[in-house]
Amino acid sequence: MDRGAFSLETILLLFALKLRFPRAVFMNRGNHEAAELNLRYGFAAEIRERYGAAGKRLFDAFAESFRWLPLAHVLNDEVQPNDILNQSCIMGDYLECV
Repeated sequence: MDRGAFSLETILLLFALKLRFPRAVFMNRGNHEAAELNLRYGFAAEIRERYGAAGKRLFDAFAESFRWLPLAHVLNDEVQPNDILNQSCIMGDYLECV
């Protein structure tokens, strides 16, 4: 979420689209949705600049919502992992990393 000056608008738009079109919009969690990276790379600072100390509650709410996003999706009968999962991992009944 820390890829520019409009990260807050971007995530709000994505959440709004997910609410409006729940069967057409699919979101998953990448490494930049981790709270530690949000703090390091700018998303937390963007919220703090706009909302001051009150932005902590907003940041915490986003961090919690990101934790609920899935790590992968199944597309055409294949698991499509995001960048959190190691490229050499295979998902089946269990997660096996080589």
